[in-house]
Amino acid sequence: MEQVITDGQACKAKIIESISQAKTTVKVAMAYFTDKEIANELIAARQRGAEVNVVLSNDNTNNEIRELLKGKVSLVIFKSNGRGIMHHKFCIIDNSLLVHGSYNYTYNANKNNQESLNITDSYSLINEYSNIFETLIKDATVTNIYLNEKPIFQPTQDDNYLEKFTEQLKNHISQIFDDFNHNEIVEEGRKLAEENGGAESVFLTYLDSSMARVNTKLSQEDHTKTLVKTKMTASLEKAVESNSKDLESDLSLLSNYCNEKKSIFQVQIDTLKNRVKEKQDDYNKINADASKVKSTISELTDEIDNLDRQIVIRSFWTFPTFLKLFLTTLFFAYLSLFFGSAIWKIFFEEAEVLKLLSRGITPESSPLLDANALVKIFTKKGVFYGVIGMLFFLVPVLLSSIKLLSNKNKFIEIAVGWIIGIFAIDVVVAILISQHTFEVKRLLIGGAEKWELGSAFATGEFWLIFIFGALPLFLTKVLIENIWTAYNKSNPESVDREKSLLRNANKRKLSEKQQEYEVFKVKLESITSDIDEFKANIANFEDEKNEINTYENNKKLELKERNEKRNKNLREIFNSFISSVESGNRQFLKDVISGRISAFKTGYYNFLNNYFATKVATNKIESLETANRNWEKRNFE
Repeated sequence: MEQVITDGQACKAKIIESISQAKTTVKVAMAYFTDKEIANELIAARQRGAEVNVVLSNDNTNNEIRELLKGKVSLVIFKSNGRGIMHHKFCIIDNSLLVHGSYNYTYNANKNNQESLNITDSYSLINEYSNIFETLIKDATVTNIYLNEKPIFQPTQDDNYLEKFTEQLKNHISQIFDDFNHNEIVEEGRKLAEENGGAESVFLTYLDSSMARVNTKLSQEDHTKTLVKTKMTASLEKAVESNSKDLESDLSLLSNYCNEKKSIFQVQIDTLKNRVKEKQDDYNKINADASKVKSTISELTDEIDNLDRQIVIRSFWTFPTFLKLFLTTLFFAYLSLFFGSAIWKIFFEEAEVLKLLSRGITPESSPLLDANALVKIFTKKGVFYGVIGMLFFLVPVLLSSIKLLSNKNKFIEIAVGWIIGIFAIDVVVAILISQHTFEVKRLLIGGAEKWELGSAFATGEFWLIFIFGALPLFLTKVLIENIWTAYNKSNPESVDREKSLLRNANKRKLSEKQQEYEVFKVKLESITSDIDEFKANIANFEDEKNEINTYENNKKLELKERNEKRNKNLREIFNSFISSVESGNRQFLKDVISGRISAFKTGYYNFLNNYFATKVATNKIESLETANRNWEKRNFE
């Protein structure tokens, strides 16, 4: 059989119809479930006695149905351990019908979606989907929520046991003290009614004679009382034995029922314990690897600490360093002003004096070191020349610090650093300033003398410029070298390159090992989290088992108490009848004679119903019943 349905409402109708016909099992795996009608049909199937197992994906969409099914069917909430979700949509009925397709058990699928539903009895497909379902259950027991139905056990019920026992005792009394053939008494009653037309007097006379016969028998035959008591005792023993068998059967059924439920949880517990063991093995293995890495980290840390102790590193940012930086800054500012003044005098001052003289203005002689020189260059010659004038001092400063770039070559240090950087540049600057100072004076004062190189060394301007240039350059050189030395002493590579390289290599290894250790820690935390979750689920399943044990113990106690109460009720009825037999009280007499009178009335009334018209017969029977009640009041009350 193979059927395909594409209409949503028809799909739902077919699903409900299939579940309603389930006799033994229903297995449902559903990604999304919101349809309460289908859920109620599953509950109804369980109430009919079918075993109902449902696997739902762990999605908020299913929360309402989850609460509806919880405790009423066997329910698993499947939470994916990785990416993706449980997306199956199928139902297996009695292991003989498979309903599967795109249809989720939702109102949206019923009313809005384009869906398909396949119904088949293919053995191979049913077997394949059954295996899928069992795999889902097995996987779900590892980390997911298992909400099994609560145990519901119905013991053997016989609420009419006292009435049956009472009737047995009455029959014993009636059969032994008033031994008669039922059919013969019925016929006797019919004949008497026929002979006298159903007269009331004849009816009452028969009742009186029956009573007299029983009284006579009771007074003459004591062994009959013994016989009836023996019969009643046997009935009591049989009833008690029957209760015991019912109790034994109920206890066995209860035990089997609860063991079946507990075995379901035990399977989950055993599976989870195995997973805990697997995870613990993984944890131990990873932890061992992590311990090795941690040990390596410790060794590398010790090696780095040891190297740090061997490499004496001094702090760079100390008070002397701050002072040297401050002085260097001051010298830089001074040298900027000094060389700015020199450039002004060498390149621009003479031209400016000539320009003023051509206008008939005689300028004042400028100082040897003009503090306003840089401002004049910026304002009169532009930014380009101003920047050159301001930063020209860097040329001798850098040349004098050549040692920092090649500290292993003494020739370069002396030739470039000292001779060129300090002396040569400063001498040239001093000579040029001396020359231009002479020329400016000659323009202002007048005269025919000419400047000569040899005369420069004899002037005070030359030596002042030389000293005010060379000395700051020398001091600046010393300060820069001191600052550079302090920096090197704060830098491990500069202090001990070989050990510093080893230290840096160890630090790289340490960083790699620390990252590796962090990866191990994340794995260990993940495994620990899984183990804790498994153990929590084990505890939940153990609680479920304990709950069933408690239920079973309480139910056993309830069954035993019920059995004792039933036996107690039977003995009370028995003792009451025995007392009646011993005393011969009116109730006892009524029980003795009731069978004979009932048979007699049957025959008597049958004649009246057959012989007279319905209304007449009814009136006569009502009159006879009234007479019978009055007779019972006279004799038994």
